[in-house]
Amino acid sequence: MKRIALVMAALMLILSLASCGLLGGEKTFTVDSLTITVKGMFSEQNELNEEYDLILISPKAGVMILKETFAEFEEVNLDTDMSVKEYAQIVMKGNQLTGAPTEEDGQTYFTYTAESDGTEFTYMGFCFRGTDAYWLVQMYCPTEDFETIKPDFMTWAKSVTFA
Repeated sequence: MKRIALVMAALMLILSLASCGLLGGEKTFTVDSLTITVKGMFSEQNELNEEYDLILISPKAGVMILKETFAEFEEVNLDTDMSVKEYAQIVMKGNQLTGAPTEEDGQTYFTYTAESDGTEFTYMGFCFRGTDAYWLVQMYCPTEDFETIKPDFMTWAKSVTFA
């Protein structure tokens, strides 16, 4: 009887945490005019790199968001009327990434791998155009988990909206 009560108490705790979103529910984040919805135990970690406008970290993945205003593009004589694909090509060239952007299911993105502290990570860099800026939304996870998490990355990218 005591064991059943303990199991029931543990189950109730897990269910209550799940209903609060603490075990991977959807959570929406906004930075300037961009809003994104992700699923998992994400928290803002903006202090990790001041270059990015928003950094989200979870135990399984990360999201880094960078806003590049049209004014910044004009300062270096870059066209602000370029397509999202052209923006992706500029980002790739600027970061010395080879290949070409992929256009899939309404999304424009590129992928690459990089190592950090002995772990290889795979990144998907989704590119967007807002009303006053281009946006780079990079999602990453350990390479060994990438094929499993990639559908989530696509879903999160599709959730991006602009106010």
